[in-house]
Amino acid sequence: MQKSPTGYGLLGIAKYVPEHVRTNAFWGDEWRQRYMDRVQADVTAGVDKAVQDGRADVDPEVARGTTRWAHDLFRGARERRVMREDELSSDMEVAASLAALQRAGLSAERIDAYYGYSTVPDEIEPQNHCLVHNRIGMREETFAATLASGCATFLPMIMTASRMAQVGEHDTSLICVSGAMSKCTDYGYPGSVNVGDAAVAGVVGKVEDGFGYIGHIQRSRGDLHRGIVMLPEGKPNIPWWQADRHQGRFYATNDDRKATHIMGARSATLCREACHEVLDHCGYTVDDVDFICLPQSASWFGQALAEAVGLADPSKWVPYEDHYAKYGHCVVASLPLNICVAWETGRLKKGDMVLMYGAGAGFTQAATLYRWNLEPPAR
Repeated sequence: MQKSPTGYGLLGIAKYVPEHVRTNAFWGDEWRQRYMDRVQADVTAGVDKAVQDGRADVDPEVARGTTRWAHDLFRGARERRVMREDELSSDMEVAASLAALQRAGLSAERIDAYYGYSTVPDEIEPQNHCLVHNRIGMREETFAATLASGCATFLPMIMTASRMAQVGEHDTSLICVSGAMSKCTDYGYPGSVNVGDAAVAGVVGKVEDGFGYIGHIQRSRGDLHRGIVMLPEGKPNIPWWQADRHQGRFYATNDDRKATHIMGARSATLCREACHEVLDHCGYTVDDVDFICLPQSASWFGQALAEAVGLADPSKWVPYEDHYAKYGHCVVASLPLNICVAWETGRLKKGDMVLMYGAGAGFTQAATLYRWNLEPPAR
C-alpha cells in the first residue's frame, strides 16, 4: 500500500551564503607541489587515489565520476563562499532563518519550535539553538533544541517537524543548519578545495492536502564512526577537552582510513540501498520519482549517486555547475542547499515526487520521500 503525503511540510525554504568568493587562485605553488604527498591522509581525496590505484571495491559510478577529474587538482571546483574571520555560524543561521520566515509569510512570533544544528557552533557548548531563537525574536515559550545527524540532519528535521505538526504538538517549526568548515580546515590538504560555508533554513507546518512529507528512513553505522572526525592538529589521541595538552587548531580529518574509504568508495551503493529502502517503505518505485536532491561534496558526487539510484536522466538532479562549482561542499548545509538550488532554478516543480538523501559523519544515512508543494519563488 502506498503512503500518501501527510499534508505537512515546507512552507518556505531559504539559503544564506557569505559574500566573499574564494577562487582556485587561493591555493599556491607550494600546495600544488605537496598535493600527492598528502592525498593518502586526506578526507576526500583518498577516493581519487583509490580509483587511480585500481581498487576493485570502488563503486563503478564513483570510479567514473572521479576519473573525469583525474587530471584536475581542484576536481572541478571553481568557487566557494567563505565566511569573514569575524563572522559566526549564528550570523549565517539568523540570516537564513529570517529569509525562510519571509518566504513562508510568517513572523518569528508565530513559530512554535526551532530545531537547529551548527557544524561549527559559536562555542563548543552550548549549541546555537537558544542564541538564534533569541536573535530572531521568537517567544520564550517556543521550544528550541539542537537536532544532529551530521550532514544528513536536514532530513530528520523535516520528518520531526512534520510529525510534530501532524499530531498537534507544534503547528509551525523553524529548522536551520549551517556549515562553517572554513574555520576548521587545514588548507594544506587536497580536500580543502572542496570547502564552502552556508546556512539553510526552512519553515515546516500545514500544507495542501496531497502534498508534503511522505516517509523517512535512517541508518546508523557506528563502525564507521571515526571515518571523519574533528581532531587537534597532529595529536589525534588527545581528547578535545584536554586543551592544556595541545595548542594547535582543530581540523576535520580521518582517524580511520578504512572507514573513510568505505564512506567514499561505496557512497553510491550506500545511497542506492537507503533510497530504495525508503521507496519500498512508502510503497513506491524509482519510476515514481521526478527529482532527487543530494549533497554535493565533490563535482562527481551528485551525478554518481543519482545514477546509482536509477535516475540517470540529468533533468532529475542538479548539475554540479549550478551547485558545487559555485558553492563548494557546505557539509550539513549541502543537501538543503541542493534543494534550494533545484527549486530556485525551476528544476523542482510543484507536484514533483522528490527523493532526498544525505549521509553524515558518525556514520548516518537518511532518505526522505516528499511531494513538493511550493510554487516557484518570487524573483
